[in-house]
Amino acid sequence: MERSKVMKRITILLLILIPFYCNAQNKWFIYLQGGPNLSFIYNSKVENPVIWGRGSWFSIPLYPCNKLKLGGTCGIGVKYEMHANWALKMSVNFSQKGGRGHINKYELYDKGGYDVWLSSGYSDPPVAVYDIDADIYFTYQYITIPLQCQWQFKGFFINAGMFLAVPLNSFTCSTFDLNGKECTYNENLSNRHFNRKIDFGIICGLGYKFTITEKDFIVAELTSNTSLLAAEKKYEGGVVRNHKPQCFDLLLKYERRLK
Repeated sequence: MERSKVMKRITILLLILIPFYCNAQNKWFIYLQGGPNLSFIYNSKVENPVIWGRGSWFSIPLYPCNKLKLGGTCGIGVKYEMHANWALKMSVNFSQKGGRGHINKYELYDKGGYDVWLSSGYSDPPVAVYDIDADIYFTYQYITIPLQCQWQFKGFFINAGMFLAVPLNSFTCSTFDLNGKECTYNENLSNRHFNRKIDFGIICGLGYKFTITEKDFIVAELTSNTSLLAAEKKYEGGVVRNHKPQCFDLLLKYERRLK
């Protein structure tokens, strides 16, 4: 319900802002953008990462995902030129971020000695411990709305601002070899009660605008955006992962001057 209200407010804001271009000819632009990104999870250092298992059930208590993972971003935006060298721009994007980590241990347990609420692991010792060599992938999907101020000169530009993000989905997966048998771990984390409903952070970038016609432009831009809130909140009885995505986007845009 809370996520639905946020999306309705975003839609209303866009419907209010976009028509303003009618009052300022040649100052409003609309653009489509998309491209790949590389992201990682900062503030997620874990010593001796481990997979816990019982039968066919797996759990990974902490996700050390501070290595780069490939994702993507696409969206639509508007830009208003206040001056020959200054502009404001806002966009709405679908963005997939995340991180990649490494797991080096698998602990097998016979029965349920796991204390979920305290996140303290199994109270009984494992019946077996295996050394493994596996990558783990953690993925976040967002609707992001950045608002930025842009300085531009002869095609070159730099910009900076803040972004608001609404989480859509989050999940993790890993595949590893255990005594010659391939084991797969997948977990959807989207509906956990301690997930945050909103995120915000800092965004900045630089790029160059190529003129095609008087009204049409192709733009190449490199951006960096950093989440300031952990993706999961603390809850009574324990502390969950303190994941904060850091993302670098390489965007290609088609930009058109309105009127």
